[in-house]
Amino acid sequence: MNRSYTSNKTGVDSGTSLCVSESAQCDSSSVDNQPQTLDNESQALLQELQQKQRKACLKACVQLLSYREHSQFELRRKLRERGHEPADIELAIDECHAQNWQSQRRFAEVFIRSKAAKGYGPSYIAQQLSAQHRLMNVDIQWGMDECDCDWFELCKSRYQKERRKFAANTLSFQQQQKLRGRLSRRGFSHEQIKYAQD
Repeated sequence: MNRSYTSNKTGVDSGTSLCVSESAQCDSSSVDNQPQTLDNESQALLQELQQKQRKACLKACVQLLSYREHSQFELRRKLRERGHEPADIELAIDECHAQNWQSQRRFAEVFIRSKAAKGYGPSYIAQQLSAQHRLMNVDIQWGMDECDCDWFELCKSRYQKERRKFAANTLSFQQQQKLRGRLSRRGFSHEQIKYAQD
């Protein structure tokens, strides 16, 4: 009886073990397949989200350019402030540049005309374009040529405006020096200042 009991017990345990083992393999197979399906779905959702973000960034870039001309440096800064990703920003700027919606040279020309109208000289304006907008020298020079400003006459006009701030009809040497300093800080050259004072 003991042997029979032992044999039966062994048979039952073996069968149960086999069943459990097969069940575990089935469960394991199901679990292995599930993450792969989720990964594919997640990847598709991620790609869709990235596409929406790129479109939103391009739309924001075009919107900024619809208000006025912007340098690429300006666009990067403003788009970053709005929370767009760097990669999306570069794609948007490249697309706008390719479509001629954005132009470094066109921006330079508009910027130069605007600053010249406010009484600034070429040296100051070029420095602003280089330091604040990261424009290349070739684009700055193109803008200067297209603007075709008469810097000598602009300097003279600014000199006369500054001159009216002094009550005396004849300026002292110190006052003349002060005027020259103001014009120089506004970006006018020595030759342009000399022309204005003659």
